[in-house]
Amino acid sequence: MLALFVSKPTNNPGPRFRAALLSATVSFRASTMYKAMHGLGAKNPMNLNKIMHLHLCLHLRMGAQWAMAATVVLLLLAAGCESDDADADASSDGPAKVVVAPAVEETIAAPLRVNGSIASMTKATIAAETAARVTRMDRRIGEFVKEGGELAVLDGSKNAIGIRQAQAAYRQAQAAAEKAEGDFKRAETLYKTDKISEQEYDTVRLGAEQARAAADMQRAALAALQRNAKDYVIRAPFDGYVTGVNLQEGDLAAPGVPAFTMIAAQGIKAVFKIPAEQIAAMKVGEVFQVQIPAAGTTLPATVSAVGMEADAMSRTFPVEMDIDVAETGARVGMVARLSAELPTANEGVFVPAKALVEKFGGTYLFVAKDNTARELPVTIRERTGDKVAVSGDLAAGDAVIIEGQHRLKNGAAIQVRDVRDIAEQTG
Repeated sequence: MLALFVSKPTNNPGPRFRAALLSATVSFRASTMYKAMHGLGAKNPMNLNKIMHLHLCLHLRMGAQWAMAATVVLLLLAAGCESDDADADASSDGPAKVVVAPAVEETIAAPLRVNGSIASMTKATIAAETAARVTRMDRRIGEFVKEGGELAVLDGSKNAIGIRQAQAAYRQAQAAAEKAEGDFKRAETLYKTDKISEQEYDTVRLGAEQARAAADMQRAALAALQRNAKDYVIRAPFDGYVTGVNLQEGDLAAPGVPAFTMIAAQGIKAVFKIPAEQIAAMKVGEVFQVQIPAAGTTLPATVSAVGMEADAMSRTFPVEMDIDVAETGARVGMVARLSAELPTANEGVFVPAKALVEKFGGTYLFVAKDNTARELPVTIRERTGDKVAVSGDLAAGDAVIIEGQHRLKNGAAIQVRDVRDIAEQTG
């Protein structure tokens, strides 16, 4: 046939050339259709030769269009026959070998993923005890201060003057009291010898008591001014860090107006807002792993407080977790992340995830019963690692096919091996 195409060209091709060209064209069409419908690896090549010959005859007698239509029908029939033959061959291999595992009923764990923040276990807002101008600021944000350390000094000059005045008044009152006490002792002696009247004695005695009272009042006034002198220095209530400064030199400090904020040096906590559906799983003493991304660390945290009232807007409950680890690199205000699988009151039937078969837009699995594969549609409820909780016509203890299920059909004969038996043999 190739010689016809490479021979010397002619203006009037003969019948032999036209027949060869027609045969090649028909063969190419039939071969292309057959391979497209049945694949290149057809099991029965004789069908192809017969259909090509028939297509050529039809083309000569009925024309190209009718020949093409008839050939398509023949190709479909041939492909179907070969498919039946293939199924027959497959069925002749015997029952399909599969491995099963039991469906198990377990508690469904609900994933918890929430962000919170790091807070200090102890935090204080510090204000001045008295109204006065700030004369010296001793600390800045971030500085560490020991308990009792100075934070700021206020103008106590007026109080100092008051102390000196009170000291002088006290000395004067004390001297007057001592003189009155001496007069009373002399009057008492004279009264016993009847040298002064009772009225004169009572007058001297009363004067001595009044002098003593005046001295006591001056002493108390002096003590109050001396105690107030301590109020002109703002001090740290505990060992910690300064986190806020609201004053500067020259400002007027006043009682009740925040001057500094501090956090304790030791002890931090993570604060989260837990949804109402999962708050029951939060119990004091439970330990969770808390991630602090900014510090690049994950730390154990112990639940120390669980809120009893939900936020009106978010319907979440506050939960505090103590982090008792020194030098963690975590700082107050950093984001804390809590990831946990919390148990719920819901039970579910779990199967190995590899048992599922996805097809036709749905999820299925096969159950082995009486050496027969039974196909069941299921719905995924929850995924936990390599297990899946499903709902459907499935019960705990059913033998779920986990190997060999992808080539099965509903009702197929199977030869079953239990994954537990395999584990015992290999173990």
